[in-house]
Amino acid sequence: MPRLLVIRGGALGDFILSLPVMAALKREIQDSQIEIMGYPRIVALAVERVYAEKVRSIDYGPLSRFYGADSDLPEELCAYFASFHQIISFFYDPDDIFHGNLRKAGARHILQLPHKPDENKPLPASEQFARGLEKIGIFPGDFAPRVYSTVQDQAEAAKILGPKPGFRVVIHPGSGSPSKNWPLENWVEIIQWLLKRTPAQIALVFGEVEIETKAAFARFAPGPRVKVLDELPLPVLAAALGTATVFVGHDSGISHLAAAVGSPVITLFGPTNPVIWAPPGACVIRKGQSLTQIVTEEVQIALAKFLRLG
Repeated sequence: MPRLLVIRGGALGDFILSLPVMAALKREIQDSQIEIMGYPRIVALAVERVYAEKVRSIDYGPLSRFYGADSDLPEELCAYFASFHQIISFFYDPDDIFHGNLRKAGARHILQLPHKPDENKPLPASEQFARGLEKIGIFPGDFAPRVYSTVQDQAEAAKILGPKPGFRVVIHPGSGSPSKNWPLENWVEIIQWLLKRTPAQIALVFGEVEIETKAAFARFAPGPRVKVLDELPLPVLAAALGTATVFVGHDSGISHLAAAVGSPVITLFGPTNPVIWAPPGACVIRKGQSLTQIVTEEVQIALAKFLRLG
């Protein structure tokens, strides 16, 4: 049985955009067993959910020796890396120290893929990553990331959300960077518009680093039709996003997650390039480098189409 290791750190969006690589490996290398070295909280989206069988933490203490030149490498990790038939690494390693140590440890076949897409290439990030497999004779034909939920994931999400209404709008008003965020008062206006114009349930998503955004919304008490999805385990959040009639957010990992579970997605873009970073199939709203140029009416029009409002 071929044993494959995918080394993938980075944020949530980076990981999701790398899933077509893992899908192609599963499809093309029959009966392979894939292990992912990454952040367990994020890798949970893939382990025992189609893509991989095992996870190993990239924060594992002794692994730090592989980051230094002329290090005394732990025997346990040498045996571990040498046990794989193929290693696919997204690890940022400009001086080739980490990968040099992998070879020193006995790793036989290492394919290094970029940790970030090339901003000068007009191709989606997921396609740029997956096309890297062509170097080992694998030619992916599908570049859309997909995340799969288990029955247990769906049951946990249902407990939090309650019975599914006719419409459910999921909103993620944050991101990893303030420059990629639409002003909070605009989001409040959108929520008020939805509550007035539709019977929809609204679910607000907050990530673990979005303390200020969450605090700002805490001052806004919209009533029982609004649910808060706060720091859920990512597989449960994915299942919750999968129930959305439509999702609205920024250029963020959560937007990629919503698209990957198959929900219709509206994304608001500012300084980043949607050709590279927009989820496949997303409705993109962009008016320039600053999101302040996007007015609420434009988002309302997009929502009205998905919600089939007259």
